Amino acid sequence: MKYYLSALVLGLSACATTPQFSHFECFESREQAQQVGSNIFHAGFTEHVGHRLGLSSNSSVKGLGLTWGGIEPTDYCESGHPLIVMYDSSDSDYDSEQVMFWSKIIFREMISEVKKAEQ
Repeated sequence: MKYYLSALVLGLSACATTPQFSHFECFESREQAQQVGSNIFHAGFTEHVGHRLGLSSNSSVKGLGLTWGGIEPTDYCESGHPLIVMYDSSDSDYDSEQVMFWSKIIFREMISEVKKAEQ
C-alpha cells in the first residue's frame, strides 16, 4: 500500500508541474495503464534507470516518474489511455537526454515483461 500511494503521489505531482521531457505507451483502459504503471513502479523502474546512469543499485532518479491520471487521454492516444513517463530535470543533476534514453529503454522492457507475465 505504501508503494501504491508513493506511485499515486508521484503521478499526481507530475501532473501539477509541467514535465520537461516525456514519453508514453497506450493501453486499452485507464485501469490497465494504472495496473501496468503500478507493476513497473514496484519493480523498481526509477532504480533501474538510476543503475544505468551509474547510480548505486537502490538509488532512484529524482524528478523521474510515471503517471496515468489527471490527463486528457486523447492528447496522447487515439483510443485507450496512456501510461506516461515524465521527467522534470529542474531539481536534478542528471543529463536529461541520458535519463530519457535509458528510461525509454527500461520502460519498454518492463512493459514487455508485464505483458508476458499476464499471458
